[in-house]
Amino acid sequence: RSPEQILKTAEREKKAKYSEHCERRHVSFSPLCTTVDGLIGPEMSIFLKRLADRLALKWDRRYSTTLNWLRTKLSFALIRSTNLCIRGTRTKWRGLSFEDGLGLNDYFLN
Repeated sequence: RSPEQILKTAEREKKAKYSEHCERRHVSFSPLCTTVDGLIGPEMSIFLKRLADRLALKWDRRYSTTLNWLRTKLSFALIRSTNLCIRGTRTKWRGLSFEDGLGLNDYFLN
């Protein structure tokens, strides 16, 4: 299957999963599906274009500049999240830290 077909299938599955809950609350739902490579699903593409249009009006910027900014931000967010999944966090987890040590006995403070 092609990536476009996979994205369309993912969108259909998300709509099927959440449509009943959204209908009960009288809200609309647009699944935002992407691949780790940055391919965007059809509904997410429509969403980004609509968001760029509204932000361009609000910020008094050109539509093309705003859409480019949104896509760049999204691309970097996908890269960061993919990298985090593959490599883990950049800092080691050092356990709980206490700012002032109040309420702890001497055993924990030494």
